[in-house]
Amino acid sequence: MGVTLNVRKKIALVTPWPPQASGIADYAYDLASCMIGPALDVHVVTNEGAPVHLAGVTMHHVDELAAGTLNLAAFDGILVQLGNHPKFHGYMLEIIRDFRCTVELHDVLLHHCLMGEGGLAANADQYYGWLADAYGRGVSDQFRQFLGGNGDILKCPIATQYPGSDFITSRASHVIVHSNHAKSVLVASGRVSDVTVVNLGQRLCDGGDEIMPEQERVRIGIFGGVQKNRQVDATLAALAKIDRQFSNWSLDIVGAVDADCAHFMEAEHIQGIREKVTLHGRLPLEQFQRTMQECDIVVSLRNPTMGETSAIVIRAMQMGLVSVVSDVGWYSELPGCVLKIDNANVLRDLERLLLALLGDRSLRAFLRRKTADYAAQRLDPRVLTDDILYLTLYGSEDESCVN
Repeated sequence: MGVTLNVRKKIALVTPWPPQASGIADYAYDLASCMIGPALDVHVVTNEGAPVHLAGVTMHHVDELAAGTLNLAAFDGILVQLGNHPKFHGYMLEIIRDFRCTVELHDVLLHHCLMGEGGLAANADQYYGWLADAYGRGVSDQFRQFLGGNGDILKCPIATQYPGSDFITSRASHVIVHSNHAKSVLVASGRVSDVTVVNLGQRLCDGGDEIMPEQERVRIGIFGGVQKNRQVDATLAALAKIDRQFSNWSLDIVGAVDADCAHFMEAEHIQGIREKVTLHGRLPLEQFQRTMQECDIVVSLRNPTMGETSAIVIRAMQMGLVSVVSDVGWYSELPGCVLKIDNANVLRDLERLLLALLGDRSLRAFLRRKTADYAAQRLDPRVLTDDILYLTLYGSEDESCVN
């Protein structure tokens, strides 16, 4: 169903924005593109200093708020794209506190965002103060003890119990999430009750829904960069073992490489397959899409998950590609045509699954048809944008428009 606006409305989209190296920035660009129309004035508020132009959208830098030249209270709706990255989302915490807004939550765990750009070393008092105010001094001290031993917040045993997103979004007038997992976390906290699940959708560039014919060599892709929790090392290790039985494959890795993963290609056991691996770095959106489109299989693993959804997986599904994901969080909710790996046995299961896919063209074709059909029915970005607009402008009194 489309949103019918009898009076011209004005919406503020508070968000990261291209060229910022953020999947949420790319998603927001697509979302704004679908919002543009004669009945709606779309304004983007961002901390990007040189934002990519989008015709029909008015751009604002977040500093205009402090300068008094932008008044968010004058808008009919404020939609905040909230994620965990402190550089891209940290400034949004004050906006959520100070203005009536709808929060579209992309990450359940917001600990890095709460720590701020300088991280724990620079902002420990601020971070532990957030936790003490929200959860009590005892909980804050438990985090302090764990992190004081140089612990990784993603491995902290109580991080998911006290995710940060619950008390931050409790100040919003409405919360939109993209998974039942995220909704269950917020509702279970007792702090947030007005939560709606809307599927995540992406607008493909021209030709993005074209199904590319398979080539003789099976092409595998990993997109979005190399980070520890994306288990790229496990995929490489599995392919190194598979190569002894099936060697007609190649791997494209697209995105930036985190500093703590800089030497991931130097492991001894993968030296025999290095010539089959291409590192692209971060690509412009159209080139990114074209590279993905030329793949046959996309691998998107997470361990641990921050409760995030993946625009990468959504794009791959909309292109009708075979997707392999971790059986965790939002990824577990994806349909059966998206193949899932148990994190407890990731190397064994990934090797077995990839070998089956690489050696069976008919299986890949079957999964591609099923995936394309699902995406066409459930992931239309125009319909999903209408749902998000309705919730932002009118609230959730009538949720019949939402999947």
